[in-house]
Amino acid sequence: MTGFADFWAEYPRKVGKAEAMEAYAKALRGQLRRQVVCGLGKATDEEIMAGLARYKADKPDWSDWKHGSTFLNKVSWIDECGSEEIEPERDNMAVLESQQRDHERGFYAWPSLARTHGWAEFGSLTPNLAVVK
Repeated sequence: MTGFADFWAEYPRKVGKAEAMEAYAKALRGQLRRQVVCGLGKATDEEIMAGLARYKADKPDWSDWKHGSTFLNKVSWIDECGSEEIEPERDNMAVLESQQRDHERGFYAWPSLARTHGWAEFGSLTPNLAVVK
């Protein structure tokens, strides 16, 4: 399976090799669910490698690399540059980081959430519990 060997050598995230190998073989046969549903037909080694090159060149820094099997099963080699992912707004990132810090400290419900959702009280000794009306 020379085509898969080339794909795997180029793919940046080396996890799930067996699943990726199976998905690669299905893609070449045109048997991936998304290929069948969308009527895409069989993929070629060249199409997959060209799509991988686009993915490697255009993946945003803030986004994690897909597993190889995910890249293949989602037929990502046909994606156009930047068509799927949009960078989150900076304000949203600050909120997410704040929520992550609170979560790590064990605070799962914050006073602002309690007010927003109408929770009756906040447990003073158990900060990760809120009583719901």
